[in-house]
Amino acid sequence: MGTRAIPGWRLLVVGFVGATLVAGCGDSNLFEGLANDGTTQATVEGARVDIDNGNYTGAIAALQALCGTNLSAPTCDAQTASLLASAYSGRAGLDVLDLIQEATRTASGVTSSFATFSALLPTLTESNKQDMHDAVTLLSGLISRTANQNLQMAVVAAADLIITVGVDLTSGFDATTGIPTVIPTLAAVQQAETDNQTVTQVTNDLLLVTQGITGSGLAGEDLTNDITQIENALDADQSGTVSPDELQQYLLLFNL
Repeated sequence: MGTRAIPGWRLLVVGFVGATLVAGCGDSNLFEGLANDGTTQATVEGARVDIDNGNYTGAIAALQALCGTNLSAPTCDAQTASLLASAYSGRAGLDVLDLIQEATRTASGVTSSFATFSALLPTLTESNKQDMHDAVTLLSGLISRTANQNLQMAVVAAADLIITVGVDLTSGFDATTGIPTVIPTLAAVQQAETDNQTVTQVTNDLLLVTQGITGSGLAGEDLTNDITQIENALDADQSGTVSPDELQQYLLLFNL
């Protein structure tokens, strides 16, 4: 499998990861005094350090004190809500650096673009799915998103789509290839829609993906190309709505 060029690599890292995460573990010392002064800024910077160190649950607890628990109407500013979304998506298993690196290493394609995400997600659980849903809710609810927040929303919505399919329909994915463990029948997809609104969730995520990529200004980069490939393949007739049949036919491609 060929490796793609990486003209957008630095832009993606600076534009997304740099906007939501602290650069390195050593930076935690910069905030040690600030984190103890009880201010809103201290809480936010302390949460950044927690995210950088993988303490997503701690970051979520701290930021919820500012944003509240109604994720559709957070009581914090957009930057803090975006940081809380990073904590939720991180706890769900989304490693953005690994994802961007994988996108630059692998060739795009109908199934390989999906596998860029699915191979990197951990063993999928209902809890992980809910965390990714929560991240999507926060980002999609921002009234005015920056380019970075739009990119964040596109990536998180794509991950939400895949984790939803993995939990509701495919019993996860192969950790090496990203191939679905189970290819569902059409009847199974229809039942998942009845029980969990799985197909509706996929459609909603694709709409957010489109909005996010457009708003990011980074269409055509490696990672956004992968996301667009997934979008175009799932919505085969380009109607803006994914049907149970389209979703099942897409998953059948992994059997070829």
